[in-house]
Amino acid sequence: PRTGFLLHAYSGAAEQIPALVEQGAYFSFNTSHLDPRKTRQRAAFQAVPLDRLLVETDAPAMLPPEPTHLLPLAPDGSQLNHPANLAAAYAGLAHLRQLALPDMESQIAENFVRLFGIDPI
Repeated sequence: PRTGFLLHAYSGAAEQIPALVEQGAYFSFNTSHLDPRKTRQRAAFQAVPLDRLLVETDAPAMLPPEPTHLLPLAPDGSQLNHPANLAAAYAGLAHLRQLALPDMESQIAENFVRLFGIDPI
């Protein structure tokens, strides 16, 4: 597509990123990538150009790791993932990329508008 395409919850190798960027890829950082065991995914997101980053929760799937859950347990006692966990994705990606949270938020908003052509607010 002319404006690019989104790789939802990207979990591929960092080495693939330059070729995918050339083809127009944007990469969404998922709250599940906050899991300390997901070192490969976090390394990949350190390699993604800032102008190609997006964030997501993939709610209700792909739970963020404990203690990132922002919402209480469901009535049946199971864990919930909810779009409200998006704040954790922004904070985690900002920390990973060593950027101030407002700078990360601004960059993601700019990327969103460039890819989707609509104002996110």
